[in-house]
Amino acid sequence: MQSSKTVAIVDPVSTGAHDAPEFARRGWRTVAVLSSGKIPDACAKGFRPGDFTDAITHTGDTEQTLTRLAALHPRPPHRPGR
Repeated sequence: MQSSKTVAIVDPVSTGAHDAPEFARRGWRTVAVLSSGKIPDACAKGFRPGDFTDAITHTGDTEQTLTRLAALHPRPPHRPGR
């Protein structure tokens, strides 16, 4: 069964790379949104594609990127006290 909760993490190559496993542990689908098709060599080892259920690469067409992302129905995680 596919989770109804989806979160997008933009350029998850540094500290953001650690978020995906935690979201997955809590039942969220995770989508990597890459701002370009080439991850800088210095950051490449931080990106773990297997931690994400989907990946979207921005190719310069913002409307296309947003359409692809919207189709996955991401939503912000609940923050207690808000």
